Formats: sequence, C-alpha cells, structure tokens
Amino acid sequence: MKNLVKFSTLMLVAALIFAGCKKDEPKENLAAAIEGTYTGEITMAGTSVVPVAHLTMTRTANDQVTISMNETIETSFGALPLDVSCPATVTKSDNNYKVDGKTKISLPSPLGEQDVVISGIITEEGAADLDINATLATVKFTGSRVVQVIN
Repeated sequence: MKNLVKFSTLMLVAALIFAGCKKDEPKENLAAAIEGTYTGEITMAGTSVVPVAHLTMTRTANDQVTISMNETIETSFGALPLDVSCPATVTKSDNNYKVDGKTKISLPSPLGEQDVVISGIITEEGAADLDINATLATVKFTGSRVVQVIN
C-alpha cells in the first residue's frame, strides 16, 4: 500500500510537469511573404488615373503590415493627394494572402479627415489587387512586387 501511494504521487507529479510544458507553435510569418515594393496602376471607375504608381508593404508583425502610398490622383474635382500609411492584417487563403486595413487621411480644406479602407489579395507570385475605399472615391491598385525584403 505504501508503494502504491508513492507510485501514485510520482505519477501525479510527472503528469503535472509534462502538462505544464506546453510548446507554443510558431506563428507563420505571413507578412514576410508579401513585404516589399509594388509597382502598378491606380484606376478609378475603370479609368487609369495614375499609370505608374508605387505601394510599399512593410512587415510590423507576423500577420501585420503597413501599406504605404504617396500618389496624386487627378479627378474632375482637381488633384487629390493619396498619402496613406495604413496598418493592415494579413491572412492566408489557399495560395493567396488577404490584406485588410483601415486608417484616416487628411485632405486639404474643406475635405478634411477621411476614412480609408484598404482590402485585397496578394498572390504568392507577388501580384497585388487592392481596393482603396475613401469617403470621396474608390480606387483600385493593380500591380506586382518588384522588390521583396529578405530578413
């Protein structure tokens, strides 16, 4: 009986030790797969408004990037600056990476501060298809990665 108590105590201690040694699975670095500079075109209502546009995705965490763009869009209202730095979440779906972000930009008076939502797909090959929705307009960025950052 005395050995049974010792054995049971030993098994309980061993079970507690192994149960406490949970190994965290490393999180896949999705952002590193799409990080880089993209060159493409900005269209609005199907019409090219910036034929050569540049967009940068900078990794801030394994599943986070900052999408940056500084372009000027010519509209019937005049030139609108699209100076955006938008934090976005990266998820993976099949062989594509989905980005979703929201930020605010400041436009010249009387337009003031506007909400901007960026969402879209980046393929594993580096093709980007992003919708940039602002209060005043919706534009589409279509392009390809030209520089991939390697860490």
